[in-house]
Amino acid sequence: MNARIQIVTACLGLVTALICTVTACTTSDGDAGRLNSSTDRASTTLATRPGPPVPVDAAAPDDLVPQLPVILTVDGQIFTITERDGGHDYTWDTGPNPGYGFSESAPMTAQVPEQDATRIRPTPPPSNTLSHYRASIRDFLDAIDPNTGYLEE
Repeated sequence: MNARIQIVTACLGLVTALICTVTACTTSDGDAGRLNSSTDRASTTLATRPGPPVPVDAAAPDDLVPQLPVILTVDGQIFTITERDGGHDYTWDTGPNPGYGFSESAPMTAQVPEQDATRIRPTPPPSNTLSHYRASIRDFLDAIDPNTGYLEE
């Protein structure tokens, strides 16, 4: 079963990377004057805070960008979120299987042809806000098999 969890986790990471790549390739003429996506990402990179995870207030706004690690309660379930290599690890603290959770890989920058290199592309939605964390957790919980406590096969 452990190998299945690793495969599912790896697949979730690949899907996340693919979505971010497709989003980064989208162009828009209405974004003239904005910084490029790699500059935007560099300016919003999270610094992790040393020490134990800090609980996030349930009333905290969705656009809050917390310093990781944090403990976040979503729909009555508690998760610890940490940063690793620019991505995020989510440990399901109240789940039926100790240490179980999921990971998201860091957004990747797509290679673009030279003639398109100067076009400004919209920045992908931030992946470091409470809104993103809450949505990712809800997606994960929606895919859990209630009989096993693991992702559905």
